[in-house]
Amino acid sequence: DPRDVLRQYAWYQENANGRTWPVGQIRPNDFGLFDVHGNVREWCSDGDGELRVLRGGSFPTPSVLLGASVRNESRPSTVRNINFGLRVARTFQW
Repeated sequence: DPRDVLRQYAWYQENANGRTWPVGQIRPNDFGLFDVHGNVREWCSDGDGELRVLRGGSFPTPSVLLGASVRNESRPSTVRNINFGLRVARTFQW
C-alpha cells in the first residue's frame, strides 16, 4: 500500500492526529529535506497580484492531495493559519 510508504515521510490526515509535528520526526526525502509533503503548506515565491502559492499539503490534508505539484493560493495577509508555514532555504556557492 503506497500509504504505508507515505506515512514514513509525511504528516497528513491519516497519521498526524489533527496537529502539526516538529520537523525531523519522520524520514527526509531523497534530497535530505524533511516534511516537504504534509505537516504545513509552504509559502512559495511564485504567484501574482494579491495571491501567493502554497504547496505541499498540511496535517489535515488527505493523502491524495499531498503532492508538491498541488497548488493552493491565499493572500499573504492570512498570516495566522495553523496549516501554513515556510521553509528557510539558503543558496550555496560551490
